[in-house]
Amino acid sequence: MNLTIPYTSKRLRKTLLLSLLYWVICLMNILGADDLGYLQIGFLILAIVSTFLYFRERKQQYLTISEGMIKRNDIWGRKIRLDEVIHIEKYAGDYILKTPTKKLRIDTHIIPPEALKELEGVLGQIQLTTAKT
Repeated sequence: MNLTIPYTSKRLRKTLLLSLLYWVICLMNILGADDLGYLQIGFLILAIVSTFLYFRERKQQYLTISEGMIKRNDIWGRKIRLDEVIHIEKYAGDYILKTPTKKLRIDTHIIPPEALKELEGVLGQIQLTTAKT
């Protein structure tokens, strides 16, 4: 089973608008200053990083479920084997998947409703194992 859970378009728009705002502030600071200082360099770095994050989120999507693994496609790339999950907790609308050694939090607020139904279907199929001591 291969399943990709995307970000909501609202999340992607917010990320893009924030990136554009950083670029505008950066250009205003650079054009209005006589020399390139720490503030201008800081906003330039912030603009570049936020633009990189937007394109990464647009391309990578939020979650990938394949070959018995669930992977959150963020910078750190956290992943959990589905057969090791011992507990699934729903807290404040988020899912927290726990194994004996790891924990993976899935933010459901940034998942489109149709993809959330697919994710809930996958989570409902997980056979929870007991912790091995």
